[in-house]
Amino acid sequence: MKIPTFFLTVLCVFWNLVLTAQGLQINADKTQGCDSLTVNFSFVNGPPSIGKTLWNYGDGTTSTSSIPKVYRMPGNYTVTLTINDTISVTNSSFIKVGRTPNRDSLNMSFIHRDTSNSILGPYSYVIEVAYNNNHPFPYTYQWYIDGVPTDINRSFPYTFDTVGLYHINLKMTDLMGCTATFSDRINVSAGIQVPNIFTPNDDTFNDELTIKYNGQDVISFKVYTRTGLLIYKAEATTVVWDGRLPSGDKVLSGIYFYVVETIKAATPVKKSGFVYIFR
Repeated sequence: MKIPTFFLTVLCVFWNLVLTAQGLQINADKTQGCDSLTVNFSFVNGPPSIGKTLWNYGDGTTSTSSIPKVYRMPGNYTVTLTINDTISVTNSSFIKVGRTPNRDSLNMSFIHRDTSNSILGPYSYVIEVAYNNNHPFPYTYQWYIDGVPTDINRSFPYTFDTVGLYHINLKMTDLMGCTATFSDRINVSAGIQVPNIFTPNDDTFNDELTIKYNGQDVISFKVYTRTGLLIYKAEATTVVWDGRLPSGDKVLSGIYFYVVETIKAATPVKKSGFVYIFR
């Protein structure tokens, strides 16, 4: 049976299109990087005659020529090239763009909590980075204090040698290798000083408990019984307690738990422990 020439021609054209589509390849000088990634696209093994090209970059934009493409948002992008409205090739998740850490977009902040006590010793702090909203990009951390690498966790304890102003740097890196470094400073002071014993027996010696910090930030001081009952609280730049209840009655001798912390301070400081009262 003789096949008509027309059908042979159509079959030949279709078969050539299939072979061409199978051989068509998309190339890119970079396939991954950080936001604001510039990619130069090209292709090989196209048809002998090219009348029209259409690039779909996967981010909602297209182009009829392979001009340099800038990806400004993180994500994985599928790229499609169509030639002469008939031959098409698609590379799924071809371009991978990471997110460069940004303090504003992450809404992040540094927190330094004074943890100085008799166990850790003076000048002890917990240093951490906090986020005020959720972010989908995990990061690795590298902390530096005065240029010296210290820790790789989001939060870590650190004991300084002495009082002074210290420079803190945090290097954050995402899974794509996008990196940014953030700087902060911490003014290490002697901390909130709370005596652990006082004797309010009206002998004019050690009759009051005086809590000092820096004389500028307001501190909150709360005293609890060993069962957790709040019996005294005060707020001031310097707190002085005479061992009496708000009613004026004297507190019984014993052991009491206290919590003292700054209020609306640039660098939050909090400390807790026990105070012994002897009469």
